[in-house]
Amino acid sequence: MGIGGLIFNVLPILLGSMADSLKLSHQQFGYVGSSFLLGFAGVPATAPLWLARVDWRRLALASLIILAASLAACAVWQSLAVILLALFAAGTTSGLIFSLSVNILGSTPNSERSFIVATLISLLMAALWIWTMPTMVIPEWGMTGALWGSAGFAVCVVFLTPLFPKRRADASTQAGAKNAAGSPIPVLLGLTGLGIFDIGLIGLWSFLERMGREQGLSELLIAQAFSLEKLCVLLTCVAAFWLSGRVSKRFAVIASFSGICAAAMLLGLTQGSASYIAAVCIFGAFWTFGYPFQVSAITDADPNGRYAGMLPAFMGVGSAIGPALAGQFAGKDDYTVVFMLMTGACFIGTLLILMALRMSKKTS
Repeated sequence: MGIGGLIFNVLPILLGSMADSLKLSHQQFGYVGSSFLLGFAGVPATAPLWLARVDWRRLALASLIILAASLAACAVWQSLAVILLALFAAGTTSGLIFSLSVNILGSTPNSERSFIVATLISLLMAALWIWTMPTMVIPEWGMTGALWGSAGFAVCVVFLTPLFPKRRADASTQAGAKNAAGSPIPVLLGLTGLGIFDIGLIGLWSFLERMGREQGLSELLIAQAFSLEKLCVLLTCVAAFWLSGRVSKRFAVIASFSGICAAAMLLGLTQGSASYIAAVCIFGAFWTFGYPFQVSAITDADPNGRYAGMLPAFMGVGSAIGPALAGQFAGKDDYTVVFMLMTGACFIGTLLILMALRMSKKTS
Protein backbone atom coordinates (compact mmCIF):
# COMPACT_ATOMS: atom_id res chain seq x y z
CA MET A 1 0.00 0.00 0.00
CA GLY A 2 2.95 2.30 0.71
CA ILE A 3 4.49 2.02 -2.75
CA GLY A 4 1.04 2.07 -4.38
CA GLY A 5 0.39 5.46 -2.81
CA LEU A 6 3.95 6.85 -2.75
CA ILE A 7 3.80 9.05 -5.87
CA PHE A 8 0.29 10.07 -4.85
CA ASN A 9 1.60 11.19 -1.43
CA VAL A 10 4.58 13.17 -2.74
CA LEU A 11 2.80 14.60 -5.77
CA PRO A 12 2.94 18.31 -4.76
CA ILE A 13 6.73 18.24 -4.38
CA LEU A 14 7.26 16.15 -7.51
CA LEU A 15 4.94 18.36 -9.57
CA GLY A 16 6.66 21.46 -8.23
CA SER A 17 10.02 20.13 -9.41
CA MET A 18 8.56 19.34 -12.84
CA ALA A 19 6.96 22.78 -13.06
CA ASP A 20 10.30 24.46 -12.38
CA SER A 21 12.28 22.20 -14.75
CA LEU A 22 9.83 22.27 -17.66
CA LYS A 23 8.44 25.80 -17.08
CA LEU A 24 4.86 24.54 -16.87
CA SER A 25 1.87 26.87 -16.83
CA HIS A 26 -0.91 26.43 -14.25
CA GLN A 27 -2.97 24.49 -16.81
CA GLN A 28 -0.06 22.21 -17.81
CA PHE A 29 0.74 21.74 -14.13
CA GLY A 30 -2.79 20.47 -13.53
CA TYR A 31 -2.73 18.18 -16.58
CA VAL A 32 0.54 16.53 -15.53
CA GLY A 33 -0.92 15.73 -12.10
CA SER A 34 -4.14 14.49 -13.63
CA SER A 35 -2.33 12.13 -16.06
CA PHE A 36 -0.96 10.13 -13.11
CA LEU A 37 -4.29 10.20 -11.28
CA LEU A 38 -6.29 9.10 -14.33
CA GLY A 39 -3.98 6.10 -14.66
CA PHE A 40 -4.44 5.43 -10.95
CA ALA A 41 -8.17 5.18 -11.61
CA GLY A 42 -8.36 3.43 -15.00
CA VAL A 43 -7.67 -0.29 -14.67
CA PRO A 44 -8.85 -0.61 -11.04
CA ALA A 45 -12.28 0.51 -12.26
CA THR A 46 -12.63 -2.90 -13.93
CA ALA A 47 -11.33 -4.85 -10.90
CA PRO A 48 -14.63 -6.63 -10.09
CA LEU A 49 -14.49 -8.29 -13.53
CA TRP A 50 -11.07 -9.94 -13.26
CA LEU A 51 -9.33 -9.43 -9.91
CA ALA A 52 -10.49 -12.75 -8.46
CA ARG A 53 -9.19 -14.65 -11.51
CA VAL A 54 -5.54 -13.53 -11.61
CA ASP A 55 -2.45 -14.46 -9.61
CA TRP A 56 -1.94 -11.52 -7.26
CA ARG A 57 1.78 -12.18 -6.77
CA ARG A 58 2.51 -12.07 -10.50
CA LEU A 59 0.32 -9.01 -10.94
CA ALA A 60 2.13 -7.19 -8.13
CA LEU A 61 5.55 -8.11 -9.57
CA ALA A 62 4.67 -6.95 -13.09
CA SER A 63 3.13 -3.74 -11.77
CA LEU A 64 6.22 -2.85 -9.73
CA ILE A 65 8.54 -3.41 -12.70
CA ILE A 66 6.39 -1.24 -15.01
CA LEU A 67 6.09 1.44 -12.32
CA ALA A 68 9.87 1.67 -11.99
CA ALA A 69 10.36 1.69 -15.78
CA SER A 70 7.75 4.45 -16.25
CA LEU A 71 9.37 6.75 -13.69
CA ALA A 72 12.77 6.08 -15.28
CA ALA A 73 11.32 7.03 -18.69
CA CYS A 74 10.21 10.39 -17.27
CA ALA A 75 13.75 10.99 -16.06
CA VAL A 76 15.39 10.05 -19.38
CA TRP A 77 13.00 11.75 -21.84
CA GLN A 78 12.10 15.10 -20.34
CA SER A 79 9.37 16.19 -22.74
CA LEU A 80 5.81 16.99 -21.75
CA ALA A 81 4.30 14.32 -24.04
CA VAL A 82 6.53 11.53 -22.69
CA ILE A 83 5.93 12.61 -19.11
CA LEU A 84 2.14 12.59 -19.59
CA LEU A 85 2.22 9.04 -21.03
CA ALA A 86 4.78 7.69 -18.56
CA LEU A 87 2.97 9.13 -15.55
CA PHE A 88 -0.26 7.62 -16.83
CA ALA A 89 1.47 4.19 -16.88
CA ALA A 90 2.95 4.83 -13.44
CA GLY A 91 -0.49 5.77 -12.14
CA THR A 92 -2.03 2.61 -13.59
CA THR A 93 0.49 0.31 -11.93
CA SER A 94 0.35 2.24 -8.66
CA GLY A 95 -3.43 1.84 -8.71
CA LEU A 96 -3.15 -1.92 -9.24
CA ILE A 97 -0.75 -2.32 -6.31
CA PHE A 98 -2.97 -0.14 -4.15
CA SER A 99 -6.05 -2.11 -5.21
CA LEU A 100 -4.48 -5.42 -4.23
CA SER A 101 -3.48 -4.00 -0.86
CA VAL A 102 -6.97 -2.65 -0.17
CA ASN A 103 -8.47 -6.06 -0.96
CA ILE A 104 -6.16 -7.83 1.47
CA LEU A 105 -6.65 -5.29 4.25
CA GLY A 106 -10.40 -5.14 3.70
CA SER A 107 -10.68 -8.90 4.25
CA THR A 108 -9.16 -8.76 7.74
CA PRO A 109 -11.43 -9.12 10.81
CA ASN A 110 -10.79 -5.52 11.98
CA SER A 111 -10.42 -3.61 8.73
CA GLU A 112 -10.58 -0.21 10.43
CA ARG A 113 -7.39 -0.81 12.43
CA SER A 114 -5.76 -2.58 9.48
CA PHE A 115 -6.19 0.53 7.35
CA ILE A 116 -4.87 2.76 10.12
CA VAL A 117 -1.69 0.67 10.47
CA ALA A 118 -1.29 0.51 6.67
CA THR A 119 -1.72 4.28 6.45
CA LEU A 120 0.94 4.74 9.13
CA ILE A 121 3.45 2.57 7.22
CA SER A 122 2.59 4.32 3.95
CA LEU A 123 3.17 7.73 5.46
CA LEU A 124 6.49 6.70 7.00
CA MET A 125 7.66 5.90 3.46
CA ALA A 126 6.25 9.17 2.16
CA ALA A 127 7.77 11.17 5.02
CA LEU A 128 11.21 9.73 4.28
CA TRP A 129 10.97 10.67 0.61
CA ILE A 130 9.20 13.99 1.01
CA TRP A 131 12.00 15.14 3.31
CA THR A 132 15.00 13.91 1.34
CA MET A 133 13.66 14.76 -2.12
CA PRO A 134 13.48 18.60 -1.86
CA THR A 135 16.32 19.02 0.63
CA MET A 136 18.94 16.63 -0.76
CA VAL A 137 17.92 15.09 -4.07
CA ILE A 138 16.36 17.95 -6.08
CA PRO A 139 19.00 20.58 -5.19
CA GLU A 140 21.74 18.18 -6.34
CA TRP A 141 20.15 16.24 -9.23
CA GLY A 142 16.93 18.10 -10.00
CA MET A 143 13.77 16.48 -11.34
CA THR A 144 15.82 13.59 -12.77
CA GLY A 145 17.07 12.58 -9.34
CA ALA A 146 13.57 12.74 -7.85
CA LEU A 147 12.22 10.41 -10.54
CA TRP A 148 15.11 7.93 -10.34
CA GLY A 149 14.80 7.85 -6.57
CA SER A 150 11.06 7.16 -6.80
CA ALA A 151 11.77 4.33 -9.23
CA GLY A 152 14.24 2.93 -6.70
CA PHE A 153 11.49 2.62 -4.10
CA ALA A 154 9.49 0.45 -6.50
CA VAL A 155 12.50 -1.78 -7.19
CA CYS A 156 13.06 -2.33 -3.46
CA VAL A 157 9.44 -3.38 -2.92
CA VAL A 158 9.79 -6.08 -5.60
CA PHE A 159 11.34 -8.27 -2.92
CA LEU A 160 8.10 -8.16 -0.88
CA THR A 161 5.93 -9.69 -3.61
CA PRO A 162 6.39 -13.30 -2.33
CA LEU A 163 4.46 -12.20 0.77
CA PHE A 164 1.36 -11.42 -1.30
CA PRO A 165 -1.41 -14.05 -1.31
CA LYS A 166 -2.20 -15.51 -4.72
CA ARG A 167 -5.91 -14.95 -4.23
CA ARG A 168 -8.21 -13.09 -1.83
CA ALA A 169 -9.11 -16.37 -0.13
CA ASP A 170 -5.47 -16.72 0.96
CA ALA A 171 -5.55 -13.35 2.70
CA SER A 172 -8.20 -14.35 5.23
CA THR A 173 -10.53 -17.26 5.80
CA GLN A 174 -13.22 -14.67 6.41
CA ALA A 175 -12.80 -13.05 2.99
CA GLY A 176 -15.99 -14.47 1.58
CA ALA A 177 -17.91 -14.68 4.81
CA LYS A 178 -17.40 -11.21 6.21
CA ASN A 179 -20.24 -9.69 4.18
CA ALA A 180 -21.90 -12.62 2.49
CA ALA A 181 -25.05 -10.76 1.55
CA GLY A 182 -26.48 -7.29 1.22
CA SER A 183 -27.18 -4.50 -1.21
CA PRO A 184 -24.27 -2.97 -3.17
CA ILE A 185 -25.88 0.46 -2.92
CA PRO A 186 -24.17 1.56 0.35
CA VAL A 187 -20.66 0.69 -0.85
CA LEU A 188 -21.21 2.32 -4.25
CA LEU A 189 -22.62 5.38 -2.52
CA GLY A 190 -19.57 5.51 -0.27
CA LEU A 191 -17.18 5.08 -3.20
CA THR A 192 -18.91 7.90 -5.08
CA GLY A 193 -18.71 10.10 -2.00
CA LEU A 194 -15.00 9.45 -1.60
CA GLY A 195 -14.42 10.28 -5.27
CA ILE A 196 -16.27 13.61 -5.02
CA PHE A 197 -14.50 14.35 -1.74
CA ASP A 198 -11.16 13.90 -3.50
CA ILE A 199 -12.10 16.35 -6.27
CA GLY A 200 -11.97 19.16 -3.76
CA LEU A 201 -9.30 17.70 -1.51
CA ILE A 202 -6.68 16.91 -4.17
CA GLY A 203 -7.55 20.00 -6.19
CA LEU A 204 -6.34 22.12 -3.29
CA TRP A 205 -3.58 19.74 -2.18
CA SER A 206 -1.88 19.75 -5.59
CA PHE A 207 -1.44 23.53 -5.37
CA LEU A 208 -0.19 23.75 -1.77
CA GLU A 209 3.43 24.00 -2.89
CA ARG A 210 2.59 26.68 -5.48
CA MET A 211 0.64 28.69 -2.88
CA GLY A 212 3.67 28.81 -0.65
CA ARG A 213 5.99 29.83 -3.47
CA GLU A 214 3.63 32.62 -4.57
CA GLN A 215 3.58 33.93 -0.99
CA GLY A 216 7.32 34.38 -1.35
CA LEU A 217 8.27 31.47 0.91
CA SER A 218 11.53 29.66 0.25
CA GLU A 219 11.70 26.13 -1.16
CA LEU A 220 13.43 24.97 2.03
CA LEU A 221 10.69 26.38 4.26
CA ILE A 222 8.01 24.73 2.14
CA ALA A 223 9.88 21.43 2.34
CA GLN A 224 10.07 21.83 6.11
CA ALA A 225 6.32 22.54 6.21
CA PHE A 226 5.56 19.31 4.36
CA SER A 227 7.99 17.38 6.54
CA LEU A 228 6.37 18.73 9.71
CA GLU A 229 3.00 17.89 8.17
CA LYS A 230 4.10 14.26 7.82
CA LEU A 231 5.12 14.20 11.49
CA CYS A 232 1.67 15.54 12.43
CA VAL A 233 0.12 12.92 10.19
CA LEU A 234 2.05 10.12 11.91
CA LEU A 235 0.86 11.36 15.30
CA THR A 236 -2.66 11.54 13.86
CA CYS A 237 -2.43 7.86 12.87
CA VAL A 238 -1.51 6.96 16.45
CA ALA A 239 -4.45 9.00 17.73
CA ALA A 240 -6.80 7.38 15.18
CA PHE A 241 -5.63 3.91 16.24
CA TRP A 242 -6.34 4.73 19.89
CA LEU A 243 -9.73 6.25 19.06
CA SER A 244 -10.72 3.32 16.83
CA GLY A 245 -13.63 1.64 18.55
CA ARG A 246 -14.03 4.59 20.90
CA VAL A 247 -15.57 7.02 18.42
CA SER A 248 -17.99 6.33 15.61
CA LYS A 249 -17.04 6.45 11.95
CA ARG A 250 -19.65 9.18 11.59
CA PHE A 251 -17.83 11.39 14.10
CA ALA A 252 -14.45 10.76 12.45
CA VAL A 253 -15.76 11.63 8.97
CA ILE A 254 -17.38 14.88 10.15
CA ALA A 255 -14.29 15.86 12.17
CA SER A 256 -12.10 15.29 9.11
CA PHE A 257 -14.25 17.58 6.93
CA SER A 258 -14.31 20.30 9.59
CA GLY A 259 -10.53 20.28 10.04
CA ILE A 260 -9.88 20.42 6.29
CA CYS A 261 -12.18 23.43 5.97
CA ALA A 262 -10.37 25.15 8.85
CA ALA A 263 -7.03 24.63 7.09
CA ALA A 264 -8.42 26.09 3.85
CA MET A 265 -9.67 29.18 5.70
CA LEU A 266 -6.23 29.64 7.27
CA LEU A 267 -4.57 29.42 3.86
CA GLY A 268 -6.99 31.85 2.27
CA LEU A 269 -7.23 34.49 4.97
CA THR A 270 -3.68 34.70 6.32
CA GLN A 271 -0.15 35.17 4.98
CA GLY A 272 3.29 34.27 6.30
CA SER A 273 5.42 31.27 7.11
CA ALA A 274 3.80 30.41 10.46
CA SER A 275 0.24 30.39 9.13
CA TYR A 276 1.31 28.45 6.00
CA ILE A 277 3.03 25.74 8.05
CA ALA A 278 0.04 25.53 10.42
CA ALA A 279 -2.42 25.26 7.52
CA VAL A 280 -0.43 22.52 5.77
CA CYS A 281 -0.16 20.54 9.02
CA ILE A 282 -3.86 20.89 9.89
CA PHE A 283 -4.85 19.96 6.34
CA GLY A 284 -2.72 16.80 6.33
CA ALA A 285 -3.64 15.76 9.86
CA PHE A 286 -7.41 15.94 9.42
CA TRP A 287 -7.27 14.40 5.94
CA THR A 288 -5.34 11.45 7.35
CA PHE A 289 -7.52 11.15 10.44
CA GLY A 290 -10.66 10.67 8.40
CA TYR A 291 -9.23 8.51 5.61
CA PRO A 292 -9.00 5.09 7.39
CA PHE A 293 -12.51 5.52 8.76
CA GLN A 294 -13.84 6.44 5.31
CA VAL A 295 -12.18 3.45 3.64
CA SER A 296 -13.17 1.08 6.44
CA ALA A 297 -16.78 2.25 6.17
CA ILE A 298 -16.71 1.46 2.45
CA THR A 299 -15.11 -1.99 2.76
CA ASP A 300 -17.41 -2.91 5.66
CA ALA A 301 -20.41 -2.01 3.49
CA ASP A 302 -19.15 -4.24 0.65
CA PRO A 303 -21.62 -7.15 0.42
CA ASN A 304 -19.12 -9.80 -0.72
CA GLY A 305 -15.73 -8.13 -1.10
CA ARG A 306 -16.31 -7.62 -4.81
CA TYR A 307 -16.08 -3.85 -4.97
CA ALA A 308 -13.12 -3.11 -2.68
CA GLY A 309 -10.70 -3.21 -5.60
CA MET A 310 -12.53 -0.28 -7.21
CA LEU A 311 -11.45 2.08 -4.44
CA PRO A 312 -8.42 3.43 -6.37
CA ALA A 313 -10.67 4.01 -9.39
CA PHE A 314 -13.07 6.28 -7.54
CA MET A 315 -10.21 7.98 -5.69
CA GLY A 316 -8.24 8.37 -8.91
CA VAL A 317 -11.10 9.83 -10.96
CA GLY A 318 -11.87 12.39 -8.27
CA SER A 319 -8.21 13.14 -7.73
CA ALA A 320 -7.60 13.51 -11.47
CA ILE A 321 -10.49 15.91 -11.94
CA GLY A 322 -9.40 17.99 -8.95
CA PRO A 323 -6.00 19.31 -10.15
CA ALA A 324 -7.19 19.85 -13.74
CA LEU A 325 -10.27 21.73 -12.56
CA ALA A 326 -8.37 23.74 -9.96
CA GLY A 327 -5.75 24.58 -12.59
CA GLN A 328 -8.41 26.35 -14.65
CA PHE A 329 -9.29 28.67 -11.77
CA ALA A 330 -5.94 29.14 -10.01
CA GLY A 331 -4.34 32.49 -10.66
CA LYS A 332 -1.34 34.25 -9.25
CA ASP A 333 -2.12 35.27 -5.66
CA ASP A 334 -5.79 34.32 -6.12
CA TYR A 335 -7.09 30.88 -5.13
CA THR A 336 -10.55 31.91 -3.96
CA VAL A 337 -12.41 29.70 -6.46
CA VAL A 338 -10.11 26.77 -5.61
CA PHE A 339 -11.06 27.14 -1.93
CA MET A 340 -14.75 27.27 -2.87
CA LEU A 341 -14.38 24.19 -5.07
CA MET A 342 -12.71 22.27 -2.25
CA THR A 343 -15.35 23.20 0.32
CA GLY A 344 -18.31 22.31 -1.91
CA ALA A 345 -16.90 19.02 -3.19
CA CYS A 346 -15.76 17.86 0.26
CA PHE A 347 -19.17 18.71 1.72
CA ILE A 348 -21.03 16.67 -0.91
CA GLY A 349 -18.58 13.78 -0.57
CA THR A 350 -18.87 13.76 3.22
CA LEU A 351 -22.66 13.78 2.96
CA LEU A 352 -22.66 10.73 0.65
CA ILE A 353 -20.28 8.81 2.92
CA LEU A 354 -22.53 9.57 5.88
CA MET A 355 -25.51 8.31 3.88
CA ALA A 356 -23.58 5.11 3.11
CA LEU A 357 -22.83 4.68 6.81
CA ARG A 358 -26.49 5.15 7.66
CA MET A 359 -27.58 2.53 5.11
CA SER A 360 -24.87 0.02 5.98
CA LYS A 361 -25.50 -2.72 8.53
CA LYS A 362 -21.84 -2.35 9.52
CA THR A 363 -22.20 1.19 10.90
CA SER A 364 -19.95 1.37 13.96
